[in-house]
Amino acid sequence: MLSLRYAAARLSFIFLFSLKHSCHNKLNKREKVMKQKMSLLFLILYFFFPQAYGEEFNSSNLPQLTVKGEATIFKPADQLEMSVSVVTQDPESKKAVQANNEKMRKVVGQLTDLGLNVQDYQTGHFTIQPIYHYMDSIEKKEASTITHYEVTNTIHIKTSKLSLIEKIIGIAVEAGANQLSQINFNLNNPQAYRQEVIQLATQNAFEDANALAKAANVRLVRVLSLDLDPNQQNYSTPRMLMATKQSSENTYGVPIEIGQVEMRANVHVIFEINQE
Repeated sequence: MLSLRYAAARLSFIFLFSLKHSCHNKLNKREKVMKQKMSLLFLILYFFFPQAYGEEFNSSNLPQLTVKGEATIFKPADQLEMSVSVVTQDPESKKAVQANNEKMRKVVGQLTDLGLNVQDYQTGHFTIQPIYHYMDSIEKKEASTITHYEVTNTIHIKTSKLSLIEKIIGIAVEAGANQLSQINFNLNNPQAYRQEVIQLATQNAFEDANALAKAANVRLVRVLSLDLDPNQQNYSTPRMLMATKQSSENTYGVPIEIGQVEMRANVHVIFEINQE
């Protein structure tokens, strides 16, 4: 409706402008009459076609219906991530490091023999931390003393060999690892399923919009806005195991289920509506 009014106003201006110039060389009386007519038409256009004089189109002035579409899908995990740590302690920092290096070499060697490649793991972090003994009594003025040093060496495993999870845990513990953490099952290429969950969320939004429009006896005219929430992430359940030599036999056979990864998407849609 706005575009038709604007077009009509423009055509009227063009016609009047041409008519004015065609009368330029005529008698003064006729020119006076034409100017009066032009003034009158300008007033008519101004009051009946106000949009033609610069009133901008604003979709917020239209009757609207806003809906939110949500979708959740589950896909089998195809990637394993976990951290394997060796923690050693000794009154001498050098000996603590040496003991740690020896155990970590055994862990890496066992994992390599199991079938993991160098691309499947990397060093996560390595720390040497002094452990202090603090005086219980505030009255004592002696400074706190270092009782021993704690060395932690962690490797981060990221592999598609999910079937090896139980063996990785058992072998790592037998070789000297005493902390297993951040065990997660993820998707190697989550973007491959991203479009599926987005399409489902959008479909749900349109279905809800149609149901609302039908219940309210209105008609969906067009989509004014369609937005995707960019903050959606994939979710898997992390696990943490504290392992010891005594638990290595049981750990070797612990059944760890390879779960599914949850993917979510939210979309926001704004429709223009009209009364039926």
